[in-house]
Amino acid sequence: GEASSGGFFGKELKSAGYDIVIIKGKSQSPVYLWINDGVVEIKDASELWGKGTQETDEKIKGLLGNDKIKVATIGPAGENLVKYACIINDKYHAAGRCGMGAVMGSKNLKAIAVRGTGKVPVQDKDKVNNAAKELRELLKESKLGMVIAESGTPVHSDSYASVGDIIIKNYTMGRWTGIKKIGAKALQARGEVKMHGCFNCPTACKGFVEYEGEWVTRPEYETLGMLGSNLLVDDLEALIKWNLIVNDLGLDSISLGAVIGCFLESIERKLIDVHLDEFGFTEENIWG
Repeated sequence: GEASSGGFFGKELKSAGYDIVIIKGKSQSPVYLWINDGVVEIKDASELWGKGTQETDEKIKGLLGNDKIKVATIGPAGENLVKYACIINDKYHAAGRCGMGAVMGSKNLKAIAVRGTGKVPVQDKDKVNNAAKELRELLKESKLGMVIAESGTPVHSDSYASVGDIIIKNYTMGRWTGIKKIGAKALQARGEVKMHGCFNCPTACKGFVEYEGEWVTRPEYETLGMLGSNLLVDDLEALIKWNLIVNDLGLDSISLGAVIGCFLESIERKLIDVHLDEFGFTEENIWG
């Protein structure tokens, strides 16, 4: 499988002197990998096993005494080999697809922590800088880039919905008025959205919103789609909280939404027999 994510972990690894890390075999007990420039250590992660991605990130930084460390970690989902467990780095960036979190969990590898202070060697520094400058200017001039910089990926919820191209009720509907309650416009109407970017990115599409007295990452388009419109959930506050829970557990929100959507449709079509009250459902209230 393959999964990718944004953030700063990749840059940190490169600054530590590595292009790639290959993990072979399996540890007999939970461990995490500590890469500190040219020094690599395998450390005990017994006290981290069972913890969410957020607490794991904070605890590793505390144990190693450096808050500049970048951490890629799994949550309980990866530890329990959930097939769509993901890897979270920098607390908010998910390498979501293909169950890479389960692969780490199968190796008893809780996390990889890295700190790199070295410079990245390039063949022609001036050419690299000039090319990067040109690309940044192109992105700044791009209308799509400007929209993404202003609203982030949730803008796709609004734009795709306008042409009937969005996931609704496990792909069984083409239109749904509830989308107006959970898209980019709804997030902006809710209150201030602080935008942040990954390493050296001029677009800065990552949004943070205030929730229960804290600034937290807001759901991306994929989460709003698969856990929102896909399940007919139009409660934006619930989706913000759900996004935090899913990330902390280390679950891929896309695959999770697909599984739940399939489950709900199977109930509705009476393909499976379940006790609705055990899930808080009624015959008239399965979705949403």
